Amino acid sequence: TNVVFYSAPTGGTPLAPTEALVNGTYYASLVDPTGCESVTRLEITVNITVVGSPTTTDTTQDFCLEDNPTIASIQVNETNVVFYNAPTGGSQYAPTAPLTSGIYYASLVNGVCHSETRLAITVTVANPNTPITKFATQNFCLANNPTVADIDVNETNVVFYDAPTGGNLLAPTTPLVAGIYYAALQVDGCESAFRLAITVTISNPATPTTNDDTQEFCSAQNPTIANLQVNEPNVVFYTLPTGGTPLALTDALTNGTYYVSLLDATGCESVTRLQIAVSITVVGIPTTNSTTQNFCLTSNPTVANIQVNEAGVVFFDAPTGGNSIATTSVLTAGVYYASLFNGICESEARLAITVTIGNPSTPTTNNASQSFCLSDNPTVSNIQVNGANIIFYNAPNGGTALAPTTALTNGIYYASTTDGVCESINRLAITVTINNPNTPTTGDPTQEFCQAEGPTIADLQVNETNVVFYNLPTGGTALATTTPLVAGIYYVALSDGTCQSATRLSITVQFLADGLAVITGGSNQACTSETVTYTTASGMTDYMWDVVGGIITGGGQTSEN
Repeated sequence: TNVVFYSAPTGGTPLAPTEALVNGTYYASLVDPTGCESVTRLEITVNITVVGSPTTTDTTQDFCLEDNPTIASIQVNETNVVFYNAPTGGSQYAPTAPLTSGIYYASLVNGVCHSETRLAITVTVANPNTPITKFATQNFCLANNPTVADIDVNETNVVFYDAPTGGNLLAPTTPLVAGIYYAALQVDGCESAFRLAITVTISNPATPTTNDDTQEFCSAQNPTIANLQVNEPNVVFYTLPTGGTPLALTDALTNGTYYVSLLDATGCESVTRLQIAVSITVVGIPTTNSTTQNFCLTSNPTVANIQVNEAGVVFFDAPTGGNSIATTSVLTAGVYYASLFNGICESEARLAITVTIGNPSTPTTNNASQSFCLSDNPTVSNIQVNGANIIFYNAPNGGTALAPTTALTNGIYYASTTDGVCESINRLAITVTINNPNTPTTGDPTQEFCQAEGPTIADLQVNETNVVFYNLPTGGTALATTTPLVAGIYYVALSDGTCQSATRLSITVQFLADGLAVITGGSNQACTSETVTYTTASGMTDYMWDVVGGIITGGGQTSEN
């Protein structure tokens, strides 16, 4: 200390301490406390080195905060450059000092000297805002093959990493897995220094199950997707093992394979779908020989009587749906619908069969109680009914039809009208009474008569009155009581005023051997007062003479011929 400098070895004017050095020789003198200086001055040669300013390709440099830029990151073209916070003087930055936005001053160092003028470099340190999201925890469905691009953030130009700092940049196509993803916003080549953490969960519901992975359906039942059997609720059906469009539950099933995915509460579906093979059975329509069939009510027809050509036919009361009808159900007029049943399925369409039930009207009669004479040999055909086409039975229902020639007996007959196919279900009851007076009797079943007496039917002896005579044991024409008798058999029936005995009394008529007298003599005419002699066969007895228009003058006795 206490040194003064001169520009000459002796004399001269002391230099101010603030004077700038220049190349040359300077002389130093020591000043003691008394104010005296050294006689001999110290000679110092001064060499002034001028160091140029550093250069750069960009005096305005941008940096990204996420890159943690430091002083060393500033680009200059030379080495041995130091930076200051002022164009002159100021503080020197360490190379590791973090950069902030502002102006940095670069000075070139040659080992001893720095640049006379410092290079000003404007630094901008960019730090885009941290991106934001509506959902810090986001769920994705594995079935949708989610990728990093599916993570929801509010901004565009967002990149994702697997670490809060540093780490690996994830491509947008990277498949998502459960974990935390870190989002940074990119602006002008810079990213957010602070990344947004988003928690990702991946849902993959279990594959649904079924009791039968091969399911059969009947075409007639119009099966839909809703009819497929699976054990879990909330399932979705597809026609493809992956992707595709969900099927509506009302979609009609067809032969093929269906795929089922389970839907969970988050809206996700199973990645692996349940496969179900579907088979649709189509059963043909039954056939018949006649689509219009007539039945008789008297036959008590049932559904089983409808004629179809196939076995395994089920009948319904409607062309679709409706109620099945038991085969024992009584038929009524109307349309029945036949469906062929193969043990599982029924016809897709039903055969319509129109059924008519025939039931002619019950016949009528003028008399429900009718009497007949046994002697008339009455038959069923004699029963009086109104109308034609009548059939008679011996029972109110069922039974065997009676032939019209069947002989009537006491009892009730039942009449049914027939239309040629059917009969009336209700039969008319007619009570039949057969009258048969007793056979008359006689004291002599063989009666002899004299021809000469001219016997007639009235002369036949019977014990009863109201008898009728015939020359036949049955039938024939009644003989008048004045009818002359001839040798033979006569038949007698007792009459009650309506009927005659069915069995007639037979009476044999015989004539005595004299036979008929033959008269000879005389002529067919005789004159008054003329005597005529008549003669008959001789040798007889009991001659009986009867003269009309004259008198017997001789002979004529019972012993005279």
